[in-house]
Amino acid sequence: MLRVVYLTAFLISLGNIAMLLTIAKKQRCFYYLLIFFLITISSFGTLVIGDTDSLDVALLGNFITYFGAVYIPFCGFLAIAELCGVRVTKAHIFSALLVNALMLLLVWSSVAGRTFYYSEVSLIKIAGVSCLAVEPGQFRWVYTAYLFLYILSTLIVIVKAFINKHNISYKNIFACIILEIIAFVAYILSRHFNIQWEWINIAYILAEFVMLYLVYRICKYDVSEIVASSIEDFQEYGYMIFDEKLNYLGCNPLIKNIFPEIAHVRVDKPIEPMDYSFIPKALEWLKECVETGKSEHLYLEHGRQILKCSFKELNFGLFGRLSGYIVEVVDDTKQQKYMKLLANYNAQLEQEVNEKVEHIKIMQDRIILGMAEAVEGRDGETGGHVKRTSDGVRIFVEALKRLNKDMTFTTHFCEKVIKAAPMHDLGKIAVDDNILKKPGIFTPEEYEQMKCHPTVGGEMVKKVLAGLEDDELMNITRNVAQYHHERWDGKGYPKGLKGEEIPVEARIMALVDVFDTLVSERRYKAGMSCEEAFKIIEESLGTQFDPKLGKYFLMCRKEFEDYYNTI
Repeated sequence: MLRVVYLTAFLISLGNIAMLLTIAKKQRCFYYLLIFFLITISSFGTLVIGDTDSLDVALLGNFITYFGAVYIPFCGFLAIAELCGVRVTKAHIFSALLVNALMLLLVWSSVAGRTFYYSEVSLIKIAGVSCLAVEPGQFRWVYTAYLFLYILSTLIVIVKAFINKHNISYKNIFACIILEIIAFVAYILSRHFNIQWEWINIAYILAEFVMLYLVYRICKYDVSEIVASSIEDFQEYGYMIFDEKLNYLGCNPLIKNIFPEIAHVRVDKPIEPMDYSFIPKALEWLKECVETGKSEHLYLEHGRQILKCSFKELNFGLFGRLSGYIVEVVDDTKQQKYMKLLANYNAQLEQEVNEKVEHIKIMQDRIILGMAEAVEGRDGETGGHVKRTSDGVRIFVEALKRLNKDMTFTTHFCEKVIKAAPMHDLGKIAVDDNILKKPGIFTPEEYEQMKCHPTVGGEMVKKVLAGLEDDELMNITRNVAQYHHERWDGKGYPKGLKGEEIPVEARIMALVDVFDTLVSERRYKAGMSCEEAFKIIEESLGTQFDPKLGKYFLMCRKEFEDYYNTI
């Protein structure tokens, strides 16, 4: 059974060395690796003792075991001093190595047959496994003093770091204390309770597991090593490290230069946002990124600087699981000023383009209106028809929006119908002057020619507006020009559309166009009163005009009467 314990301890020590190398990767772990090798050597010594029948071989195995037992406290002290930021001078290291050599010479004296360390020594069998039975010599106390010296020195370093150092993890300090407790308990058990070496090996294995955890923790705090493995120019970037619970772990020197107050932040603790100007937004942003999985950049103003923050997950260690987050901070002032300058330039350019476009639209409107007035001017008796119908459409459309809250006409649609109204008779440009200016009633042949003007008007609108305006305006204007003589009962022209087959903008235009024709004086007729015109339109609802639209048109009677009384 004891042989199995010795062998198992030896194999576990070898396995822990491999695990240490896997966890540490590129991080510095020299002292811990040395400790693991010394524990393996010590475990090998106990294996030699347990598997021999020779006292000399057993004493040699005991010396091998002590070789590890002497240097393990020394390496452990150096590892903890490095972790706590305590500098150990070369003189101290040299003195300690000299003491270690003297300690080993004292143990070797037992191999040489001297009684300085052991006064008596014999080889006994327990459960079929060899063990050394010893009586302490006059200098056996030296090793006890040696151990207590290292334990005391290490505790002093730990307490000092605990009290004075803000940048030392309490969890790491606690792990160091656990190591000291394991070493102390193992020694007390072996010296004063006659516990055999197998229990010392078990203590070593426990210490290795604690050190594996400690190295894993150290890897998380070693900001420079983590960052250096992923970037080439480390000096231009600032980095802050947080664990998976967003507790602060550390930062690189550039962050300390930008935010000196970060030196007072405790590691392994959440950062208190009320104490630091830049951190509240950064922490809120980081929490949101973690919760939503988004990785958008955060821009912070710090004095005259504009800092760009980004983050990524950290996955390292034996199983490569999520271990924390790294926040990268870079001075993006020049880039942001350039982007702002570019945005201002684009805004100015956009304003100039909009002004040019607006100017083109005004010119276009004037050209189109001029064409409509030129067509209208061919017939002296119909002068002002374009303006009156345009104003009439505006009055009617505004009344529709006011009176009918359920109508689906958008503001843009209404504006485009008003804009299209002057072009409803554009097709008359193709009608012969003899017909257009005829003072009497048209003959059937002349009427057929006159009925062609809506189709011609639609085609002209398409050619004039194509490429100069949006498609919606072109379609509305074309419909107004081409279909404003269609009738609700299908007896209109040019296509004989009926009901809702007629575009609604053409139905609106038809009401206003006919009303103006009725109240205006022409060569072949006198103008009638608004009252008579409204009566004719009312009688024509459902036959010539859309009854629903016509109802609202009749409700505009006062507005139309007021308008026509002023012209």
